[in-house]
Amino acid sequence: NADYMFAGSMPLRELVLPAVQSFDFANCNFINCGLPKIDVREIGTIVWNSAYSLPSAHYVCTYNTPLFSSIISHTSLNRCQFDIHINQKELSGKDELIPEDPNWILRKSFNYIFGPDVELLTYDAVFAATSVVFENPDTKFEDGRFADDPALFPYASAVTLPANIENIPDYCFYGVGNATTTPIKEFKNTQNIKSIGIKAFGNTTIETFDAPKLTSISNNAFSNCWNLKEINFPSLTTLGNAAFSHCGNLSAITIPEGVTSIPQNCFYYCSSLSDIHLPSTITSIGNSAFGECAYTSLSFLPSSLPTYPFNALQGFTADEVVVPEGPTSVTVVPTLFRVKKIVLPSSVLSLPNNFLSNNATVTSVVVKEGTQTVSPAAFSNCSRLKTIELPSTIVSLGQNASFKKLDSIESIYMKATAVPERFASAFDVESMNSNFKIYVPSSAYDDYIAADTEGQLTSHIVAYDY
Repeated sequence: NADYMFAGSMPLRELVLPAVQSFDFANCNFINCGLPKIDVREIGTIVWNSAYSLPSAHYVCTYNTPLFSSIISHTSLNRCQFDIHINQKELSGKDELIPEDPNWILRKSFNYIFGPDVELLTYDAVFAATSVVFENPDTKFEDGRFADDPALFPYASAVTLPANIENIPDYCFYGVGNATTTPIKEFKNTQNIKSIGIKAFGNTTIETFDAPKLTSISNNAFSNCWNLKEINFPSLTTLGNAAFSHCGNLSAITIPEGVTSIPQNCFYYCSSLSDIHLPSTITSIGNSAFGECAYTSLSFLPSSLPTYPFNALQGFTADEVVVPEGPTSVTVVPTLFRVKKIVLPSSVLSLPNNFLSNNATVTSVVVKEGTQTVSPAAFSNCSRLKTIELPSTIVSLGQNASFKKLDSIESIYMKATAVPERFASAFDVESMNSNFKIYVPSSAYDDYIAADTEGQLTSHIVAYDY
């Protein structure tokens, strides 16, 4: 066809082209013609030879040939809207589906319609889609990429999933919406999803996610979804590490009955999270699981926990934490646990290695009757710790200095009438405040003095009537 063939043909409303293998559009064919839509689904290869061939229209095509390799000049389709119909049984991503200049995508609308014959999408590259619709409710996704690859639809601002999809594979929609000027707020058709793979929705801009049949969420599945405000998963049984870490706008979460574990970093740095509901079936909470959140009380922790998870709670701030009766052990207290006083229950049998090591906030620790051992370095390098109260049930102290590098320590109340094993070796006196005192029962004062065979503690031991 000739240059300027339909130029100025106002108002041209319809263009019917023959079903041929290829068609070349010449210079400025449709400039200033007002053509609203051009359907080239029956043509194998389209070549646009110059700028301004089709300045503004609804461009309907198929995935018969790589779209962008057929366009000589991006401005030849300036301001067009693209409907790209794909209806192959099995489809793999191709590098050609992204133009050399990704910014060109952001100035246009690329609507990818995956038709009723598409059964399987195996992706090893990316699609230049700004909106995505799957017409076949049974289309399945297959993970075909490495962890560092980009998302399947990095430019999408709207995604309608296959209605019957049950499994979202690893990294499937990682980063979707973050490359667009219009962030994606939700994925539609999530009602039948049962499992979500590693980072499947990570780093997206979604705001809500409702999945009533969802049972399994893998590691980092929603990590860095900073806009996520609400998620519903009443059938959930399994959570992965860091599943919701860095979801800064998530303010409330309800974990359903049946879930037994909150893994490490699960809700780490959810800086707005203040309303937390955990079921009675929870038996373990991992390291940093609720670190740096916004809750002001620890009452959400279930009484069913056998180990009290101090290490899950870094960033928590309060004057006092009284651990309720029930747990038989405790984790180490994190450096950033900003609490002044800790009271431990009688159900705790032992303080672990490095229990309070390197904490710079706690000033007082009270251990109730029942605890029997204090492990090595339990109180080490606690710069503000002033008082420690140990019960009469203590029978042994750590072999390698349970107490050391305590610059501010003033008083250690040792209530046991029988001198605990390794009493003398449990104190690294030279690294502690020189004026600290160990208050022992008056009836056992002589026994404590006798146990200090090297005399390093003699000036620090004081008889006290409990």
